[in-house]
Amino acid sequence: MAILSFRCPNCSEETYIDGSEEYGYCRSCGFKISVKDAIELFDAEAPEEDAEESLKDFMFACYDSGDYPKAREVAEQILSRNREDADAWYIDGVCTLDESDYPMDSDAVKDAMGSFEAFTKLTGLEVDIDAESFKRYLKLAEGGDVRAQHRVGTMYSRGMGVAQSQEKAMAWFKKAYERGCKEARPEISNAIRWTEGDSYTVPSFIDEIWDGMFEGTSFKSVTIPEPISRIGNRAFANCSRLESVKLPRTLKSIGDEAFYRCKALRPLDIPASVKIGVSAFYGSGTEARPSPATAPSRTGTSPAKPSYEPPPRVPYSSLNKVSGQIFVLETVIFSIALLYVIWSNLDPIVALVVTVAPVIVFWVRGIAIKDDIEMLAMPLAMEVLLIIAGLFFGFFNSAYHLLSVICLVDVILTVLFIIWMESEK
Repeated sequence: MAILSFRCPNCSEETYIDGSEEYGYCRSCGFKISVKDAIELFDAEAPEEDAEESLKDFMFACYDSGDYPKAREVAEQILSRNREDADAWYIDGVCTLDESDYPMDSDAVKDAMGSFEAFTKLTGLEVDIDAESFKRYLKLAEGGDVRAQHRVGTMYSRGMGVAQSQEKAMAWFKKAYERGCKEARPEISNAIRWTEGDSYTVPSFIDEIWDGMFEGTSFKSVTIPEPISRIGNRAFANCSRLESVKLPRTLKSIGDEAFYRCKALRPLDIPASVKIGVSAFYGSGTEARPSPATAPSRTGTSPAKPSYEPPPRVPYSSLNKVSGQIFVLETVIFSIALLYVIWSNLDPIVALVVTVAPVIVFWVRGIAIKDDIEMLAMPLAMEVLLIIAGLFFGFFNSAYHLLSVICLVDVILTVLFIIWMESEK
């Protein structure tokens, strides 16, 4: 610890105090004096170089003892005397972070960065502010601070100031989550997405599969342990590689679009008592079905009717046949109209655009009919643009009015086609 020597203002005798304490007493008369006053007295008496070195020793002593406010105060005092002191700039920066419980969530990080920039300018050494922040969060987290535990988990998950590790991230998320930190859910979902491997077992501390928890992940199989009872909305949506999910016996509900477009998913055995949301398996490779426990017994007793009956699939083959004939007829009409537009002495580039755009419309719509009816929104939007363009350019050439009329008719037919398909579900 730094020792400050000075002349007592009460008895004028030489004395000293421990700089790590808030107050000290004269060894001769017992006069009480604060460390701040002692520093001022020392500055007034000591040579300039000795005073600065003593202050730096005192600054480091305060920092090592964990008295960050005092260390920063001394650092600022040194900087008021010498703006070129790199050590004081560094201590000022780290103490700024230390004085703020959550530097990444406050303006303190901006002040710290200013100090670190001055340190870098003087020494040429870069300061990793994420690494500095991580040290302080870790200290708080180990002391039981829930929000700091959440932050440490996030920094491990993202590799901020520390080597990336989803395993260590999940360990800290567990500490925070078990103490009620539900705010950690989005970061836990991100950690899951960054986890490598084809299979995944949900950690035991998770109390439910919340909305969007696994959305877009690339796992082939997922195991959900007991006592989880809920799978949230879109929990596994767009998991194109997902083949199997081991469900817990405690499961009570599956949310809306929970397995939306999980094309590789194999049939799941779901108890009849489980409540299944709207379009839970829409576009997936399977349908909900009762578990073997609900199948008819040999005695002839019929089980209770499942609470969920999957909607019948749309007969795409018959629809394609009818719609194909309609669209072929439209294509012929479109082609004739476009030939007329092209031969109306239009600018070649404009004529090319008008010719190619409808072709793209038909191509996208063809994919939509075979794969996903929701994709029809794209060609509809393109045709609306063609209608607007036709009306605008129609003031210069009447051929564009014909283009607008044809596109409008096609939009109406397409909308009727969508309504028909939806009514067939």
